[in-house]
Formats: sequence, structure tokens, C-alpha cells
Amino acid sequence: MTKKKQEQERQKETDKKEKGKTKKWGTAAKEKEERLQRALVVENEVLTTIKDDVAKMRLITPGLLAQKYSIRISYAKQLLRELAESNVIKPYVMANKLRVYTTA
Repeated sequence: MTKKKQEQERQKETDKKEKGKTKKWGTAAKEKEERLQRALVVENEVLTTIKDDVAKMRLITPGLLAQKYSIRISYAKQLLRELAESNVIKPYVMANKLRVYTTA
């Protein structure tokens, strides 16, 4: 046999192996189950720790609070607005979509 025929036979064998593989459906359902469950309202103990830690942080964003304490971003925004009104923190960047706060 020539080299060309040998290469063709090898190619046919690899094609047969690849045809046997099937695509796995249903992986999207597993991904949905892995979504994070974040709390809508926080207990008083966690709220006091958030307030203590926020006073020590240099830059504070709603995303950082939501990730660190497993709360929803909307609740983190509300908390930061309340802390800014009580002069615990002050706004650093107040763009349309991005809010960054710093210690007062």
C-alpha cells in the first residue's frame, strides 16, 4: 500500500470514531440550577457587619457588597444610599450606571 492509501484509511477510522459521539443535550438545565440565590432582606446581625465593614473599605460599589454578603444588588444600592444620607460614606463617582462610594 502506498502512503496515500494508508492516510485515507486512518482518516476513515477517525471519522468513524467521531460519528459515534453524540451531543449531550440538557446541560442548560444544570446551569440554571447553579444560579446564585441571594437574599432579598438581610438579618440585623449581617446588617451591622456590613455597616462596620463598609466604614473600613476604601471604595465601595453595590456589586462588591452583593458579592461579598450574598445580597441582591438592588438591596445593596438601597443600603449604600441610606449610608450616604447618614454620612457614613460619601459618593465618589456618581455616573448614570456606576455608583462608587468612599469612606467619609
